[in-house]
Amino acid sequence: MAQPGNEFEYGSGRLNATKVLDPGLIYETGHQDYIDYMCKQGYNTQMLRSHVGSHDIDCSGTKIDLNADLNYPTMTARVDINTKFTKVFYRTVTNVGDPNSTYLGEIKFQVEKYFEAEITVEPKQLHFDESGNTKTFTVNVTGESKLNMNFKNSFMTNNTWLTWTEMHGSRQVRSPIVIYSITNSTHACRKFHKNKFKLPLS
Repeated sequence: MAQPGNEFEYGSGRLNATKVLDPGLIYETGHQDYIDYMCKQGYNTQMLRSHVGSHDIDCSGTKIDLNADLNYPTMTARVDINTKFTKVFYRTVTNVGDPNSTYLGEIKFQVEKYFEAEITVEPKQLHFDESGNTKTFTVNVTGESKLNMNFKNSFMTNNTWLTWTEMHGSRQVRSPIVIYSITNSTHACRKFHKNKFKLPLS
């Protein structure tokens, strides 16, 4: 079990091989999505061409956007400490389960919520007519990054996630939601942020 404040210091848990073969919903991200994302983070054309090994990459027409995000199951954002904030995550899921299925979205907490933030998902239901259909939804997080009693000089939404549960079925897809602030005492967050966009030298 993860200790409070260590959202970036534990793995994904045990793998359920049976559920992996039949996830129901998946978050898809393609090669070009990663290239576009790195361009928006400030990496230039020459740097990416060198590391990726492709001359087709061109970042010249891409505007810098440090708030850019990938279509990942995990939703993570950094905010300043002791400030009011609003973060919006846009996600698209693909149905790889039953042709006619509906999923109910819920925000859940593993323990008692001890941070000041309201988290909502819209829409709250996703209906798919056939396999391969895609649906887009948003997760809104609004709050104030006050120091948590459980963390010294830091803020984090700990053990919080969005769960899509199949109605009249058994499939369930869970996505962690982590909003955090970096301070001198939050070693895990500082280490994560420092290495977040580091590219290998070879």
